[in-house]
Amino acid sequence: MNIRIAFLIAVAWSTVISGSAQAASEPKDPDRAPIASVDRFSDKAGTLLQRSTVKGLPGANEPIDFNVQPFNTLGLSPTGEPVLYYHLDVQSTQPAPVYILFREGEEKRVAGQLNIVDTAPGEKGYNDFRQVWKVWVSKDYVPNTITDAASLLQAGYRLEKTDKLINMPVVPDRSRASLRFNHGNPELQRAWYQGQVAKYFLFEEAPLSVSGEDVLGSRLTTSS
Repeated sequence: MNIRIAFLIAVAWSTVISGSAQAASEPKDPDRAPIASVDRFSDKAGTLLQRSTVKGLPGANEPIDFNVQPFNTLGLSPTGEPVLYYHLDVQSTQPAPVYILFREGEEKRVAGQLNIVDTAPGEKGYNDFRQVWKVWVSKDYVPNTITDAASLLQAGYRLEKTDKLINMPVVPDRSRASLRFNHGNPELQRAWYQGQVAKYFLFEEAPLSVSGEDVLGSRLTTSS
């Protein structure tokens, strides 16, 4: 009797584990996933733009209109000409990673799969500038099965660190930044962050790369 009970418990526990693993491996729909909450102006996230010292900054997770001051800023170019740029605060020279998925043997990224980021503003290691890591998944990988960096790294896929850098500041949903050089796309983009959808702007005006472990240049301000 005891042996039979133990066997039934073992079978039941195995079923639970199997069911959990299957649920965890099912793809997520980005359109139905929760949207990540973002606060760029907390004391942890900001350097020059902190809500505690600068009046009028949007609250936590409130949409930001970068088309108005103090974010829409007039400055001078290296040649002394006036330029208009977005001020998204000072950034470290240490880029954060962004993981882009490719199937083994293919040169194009997995269609429909959102890129994956590991940090949001205010968290240790966050940066608007992200260094591209290519991730080579299996040929039968279903898009959006993996939606967080921790699970991605634990999966044991082959990683390739590149020197390409992307300027992709994570912002609250419904934020606006309409100005782009050479007709770039001003719409909010989406990436996976801890199983949630993080919204970000993409600035592709100037090619950026990494020298050693740092962004080329000294300290940078995200701008367009």
